[in-house]
Amino acid sequence: MEKRPLKDAVRFVFLIGCSLSALLFSCSPKNEYKDAFDYSHPVDLSDILQAYDYYEKHGEEENDSIVSSILRGNAPETVTYESPDGPPQIMAYLSEDTSFIMRAPEYAESPHPFLAFAEDLYNGFVWIWNVWSNIEFWHRGKTTVTDYDGEDVKDAIRKLDTGIFNDEEIRLAAKNCQDSMLALMDLPIEDWNEDIPIDKYLETYMNLLEEKMNSFITDSDFFYEKHNDLIESLGGKSVRESYIRYEKADAEIKLKAILDELKSSRIFNDMITRYEKARSEKQLKVILGELNSSRTFDDQITLWGLWANNKKSIGEDAWIVAVGERLLESGLYCPVLDNIWLTWRALCQYMYFGMSRDSCIPNQYYNQMRKICFCACLKRIQSHPDDFFAMNCAYNLVRTCNLNRYGENNFGNNALTEMAMTLPDRFEKE
Repeated sequence: MEKRPLKDAVRFVFLIGCSLSALLFSCSPKNEYKDAFDYSHPVDLSDILQAYDYYEKHGEEENDSIVSSILRGNAPETVTYESPDGPPQIMAYLSEDTSFIMRAPEYAESPHPFLAFAEDLYNGFVWIWNVWSNIEFWHRGKTTVTDYDGEDVKDAIRKLDTGIFNDEEIRLAAKNCQDSMLALMDLPIEDWNEDIPIDKYLETYMNLLEEKMNSFITDSDFFYEKHNDLIESLGGKSVRESYIRYEKADAEIKLKAILDELKSSRIFNDMITRYEKARSEKQLKVILGELNSSRTFDDQITLWGLWANNKKSIGEDAWIVAVGERLLESGLYCPVLDNIWLTWRALCQYMYFGMSRDSCIPNQYYNQMRKICFCACLKRIQSHPDDFFAMNCAYNLVRTCNLNRYGENNFGNNALTEMAMTLPDRFEKE
């Protein structure tokens, strides 16, 4: 049986990660928001179209290695920890080094405070998410596998060097948090109770990161309210009503991805209509063609989000994940990269690694893509120093926790919860 302190701590981590949800808005924007987009050239997806042509020609039973390699992309193979006494097995990727860190010396002396703090902001949050992912694995092993001593996990946590931070105060806070967690892991699991302040260890450390972040925002309310104004001013009544529902929702439920404004846009509506009306065996080819012929990267990102959220696309997840990876790894910027990354991560977990709490969860792989998206935001901020949307997108990326084994899904890992949040139409009853 799970111990309450761990579950409470997971809930706390999940809420921290979800507290600033991505704000989706039209990639065919109204004039007042036209400067929020880079209008980059689209990503070339011709090899994925060629893979589909091969797939269509040879049929589903032909599991060709070329097609499989294109679809799977850079997704790693699963890694298994085998119980010494047999089942159950835990599929694990331990975070046991500092390869996750981001180094951006070009911004270290930047007069822009966000850019100057970017390294510690990114490394600070991803460091604690990796520590927590390891602790989750350790706890799972302690409660499901016989004679699991967990020393490998403790060693992995020790290898997450706190010397990576530039800020001395953050280094000290990280070291204190790390030592406290390791000391807690030395206690017998049966001694864990409500008095063990797991959430306090996390809260103290993350509060410091947020204080550092907020210290250089002269008006932090404006930093967030500017995004509220954006949502409020988007044309459709349905968007405003959706945002009001979000504000009134229970604090543990993340913002439902809102694409109503995009769906009302004629060009995207026409694309989706052609996709939905195509014969079932041709739907995939239609949407891949539309994606490859899009005018800009922003258009591709928007259409990908609509495709992923379409009920008819449920059987096409391998292709959705492949296209999503290609778009994200391009390093191009769009104001909704944070939400697109979160959607892609959940679908990738569902497609290749599983939804169980004992599934392999390759957070290192997901965090590599997080880093690419974060760096794209930094480039945008450097060229557009007043772009609050880019800063918010970057901040949301790092504040989103790793994909957890424990969370709001009582019967598996948190990928299903994230899918429900980012793909609401898939879960809508007929």
